Amino acid sequence: MTSGAPSFLWDPHSPAWLENPYPYYARLRNTDPIHAAQTGEWIVTRYSDVSRLLKDRRFLLGNKREWVSRRADYFHERGHDFSALSVAICSFPLFLNGAQHNRVRRLIGLAWRNRDVEGLIRNNVARLLVPLSGAETFDIVARFTDLLPELAICGILGIPEARYPVIRESIHTIGRFTALYVSLKELVEIGDSIRAALAAITEIVQDRRQRPDDGLLSRLIVCNEEEGIHLPESDLVSLCIFLLSAATLTSRSTLSSGIYNLIKHPEQEGKLRREPALIDSAVEELLRYDSALQFAGREADENCEIGGVEFKKGSQVTLCLGAANRDPAAFPEPDRLDLARSPNRHVAFGLGSHRCFGDWLGRIQAQIAISELLRRTRSIDVAEQPLRNRDLGLRGFESLPVSVRWVEHG
Repeated sequence: MTSGAPSFLWDPHSPAWLENPYPYYARLRNTDPIHAAQTGEWIVTRYSDVSRLLKDRRFLLGNKREWVSRRADYFHERGHDFSALSVAICSFPLFLNGAQHNRVRRLIGLAWRNRDVEGLIRNNVARLLVPLSGAETFDIVARFTDLLPELAICGILGIPEARYPVIRESIHTIGRFTALYVSLKELVEIGDSIRAALAAITEIVQDRRQRPDDGLLSRLIVCNEEEGIHLPESDLVSLCIFLLSAATLTSRSTLSSGIYNLIKHPEQEGKLRREPALIDSAVEELLRYDSALQFAGREADENCEIGGVEFKKGSQVTLCLGAANRDPAAFPEPDRLDLARSPNRHVAFGLGSHRCFGDWLGRIQAQIAISELLRRTRSIDVAEQPLRNRDLGLRGFESLPVSVRWVEHG
């Protein structure tokens, strides 16, 4: 292990872990693959166990809504109003189980019937890359990978561009809330900052109710009534916030990590430049090799046994998707980036009834963005030391300065 290595088997706050968690995942898999951590949760790292638990109906999603509600009275007595945060997350599918979860997913499935978004994404990619074509160095996170997913989901929902700044703040706030560990101090800050975003998105929903267009948000409003689902207005607002954040946060990380890992593996980058038809398998391998979403949380709904370990009802479980995707029992030479890898049954988007229903959008966006970036450039290199984000569960970059040689008239 490197200097500054974790002192526990599970210590993801350490700088060395944040920079490169994969050696520590390997140590967990080899030493104690279902580990009772000092944080009070079970840590699961083997592919076989992770994939089984993702599909096991005895394990529910951990409900942060209840976690917030239990603390609301405590904070209210100390002058902090958590009502805005409670409303903002009330229809987040990643906090719902059973009938509630099915109801929200059904509405999204009914409304989001048109998956022909390639034209929108291609236009957005060109909109961002064309102004950069004369720049030799720039931060590709600030100028491209952070902006592209936002343009896509706002365009899909039908949100006016004038609203993008407040949308950006909302997404940032929700990203902090959904992190693996949230301190009480951070929770207070999040509760205070979500109020303006909630008000703005409520106004957008009300405007689309009065002046519908062909965007997804208008279709959600119509389907909610016509299909007899009847979510209240607050739930529709929450669902809009969820779609904005879910479609943005993971895609940002996927794109920045994917581009970085291509740059760091020039032989693989060169292969993809020579064989652009490999883009589908390339994106799958980039998702596996350095998963944007590193963890999935579950809670045991009954006493049960998995992999020789007894879980008590209420046990908190952290499934390490990033560790499962580097398990040598499931992927030969898992630490090698191989853009032609097949088969590639990674769990970057989860499995089972809670599998990410926007995985197709994330895939299409990454395929088009990376293909176009390589088509328009001769070479891409890291220009300065990149800055990783500090989110334990969402692996990506805050800054990635690159130097680029562009294809003339590309």
